[in-house]
Amino acid sequence: MDEKIPTPTMTADEAHALLGGNAVINRSSFYAAINRNEVPHLRLGKRILIPRVAFMRWLESAGVVAASQGTA
Repeated sequence: MDEKIPTPTMTADEAHALLGGNAVINRSSFYAAINRNEVPHLRLGKRILIPRVAFMRWLESAGVVAASQGTA
């Protein structure tokens, strides 16, 4: 019973990996999209947090299936 419960937020790097990592978009382009407010996020000082539910809705609205949630 070592299942991890997902946190309500994730780091920008975790969101980038969930999206498919560098196979989909390179890291600097992902951060640039965050800075252009194209990706839902929160800033706490220098820290960038991505609300998990908002990110998944954003992906669904764009017609993207996250790499870890693709069909098998």
